[in-house]
Amino acid sequence: MKSVFLLLIIFNIAFAQVQRVKVGEIDERYSHLISEESLIEIIKEIETLFETQLGFNVFDYSRDGKPIDILYIPPSQKKKRILRNQKKSIALKKKIDDYEVHISEEFTSTNLRNTQLVGEYDSLNKDIETLNAYILKNNAVKNISKKEYEEIKSYVSKEQAKIIKRKKDLELKKRKVNKALAVYRTKVARYNALIRKYNHLQRDIERLSNSYKEIKGVTKKRITTTKSTYVKDEKSITKEDLRTHMEKIEIYDFENIDLLKVILAHELGHLVGVGHIDVDGALMHSYLQEEQVSNLSLTFDDVEAFRECFKSSE
Repeated sequence: MKSVFLLLIIFNIAFAQVQRVKVGEIDERYSHLISEESLIEIIKEIETLFETQLGFNVFDYSRDGKPIDILYIPPSQKKKRILRNQKKSIALKKKIDDYEVHISEEFTSTNLRNTQLVGEYDSLNKDIETLNAYILKNNAVKNISKKEYEEIKSYVSKEQAKIIKRKKDLELKKRKVNKALAVYRTKVARYNALIRKYNHLQRDIERLSNSYKEIKGVTKKRITTTKSTYVKDEKSITKEDLRTHMEKIEIYDFENIDLLKVILAHELGHLVGVGHIDVDGALMHSYLQEEQVSNLSLTFDDVEAFRECFKSSE
């Protein structure tokens, strides 16, 4: 009787287990941001955070652990454009802020000068009206003596000369105020142009970023296959056992320590066996969540994913 060969494949995907990690390679281009000592502190900080929020340990720092490498990968053309636009955007924002200060100061100064000018014109017009009323009153007087006439004439001439001088002075002030207003309007126009340029850059950065998913870190793994054959009920059975071995973490890009912490915490989650979860705000979301950068923490869904993963490995 011929034997019947059966192939039984067993996939071992429940690889969640407490892992040991250590500091591996740190590219010298990141030496201004991170050192071996500070990376160890970050690892232990994340370890404490996980243990506190989960209620159990998932990884430990150890000299014989799996390495965490900080590697440098040259940016793509799209990334370079995003970085250029971000650099321009920062410079523009500083210029806009400076313009805001100067425009505010000039508006206050020019507005004050214009208000004072209007007040001086009002005062001049009142003095002209007063002088005209004086002239009309004296023109109506009959039988005025020659001496009184000369006195009135002299007074009117002096007042008219004062008014003419004041009017010339005010015209000069008016030209200066108008010039200052023209300078102010020019600066406001430039300020608005800078804002339009800044908004255009921001839209371009957002558009490029939406179409670009940057890999900032990865957990390297290796899959091994173990085959065993045995006979049961005169049938030869081959069992194939697939096992996943987590080997190391690689971090490729970060601009600051807060961002590094989030990337590393996410990859440590993968290292112990937790996959991605499609919940906004979660540490284990497939896309980096901004709220995690400002406040690294495990959400309710993260905690459930960790607990479910470790439960399945028991």
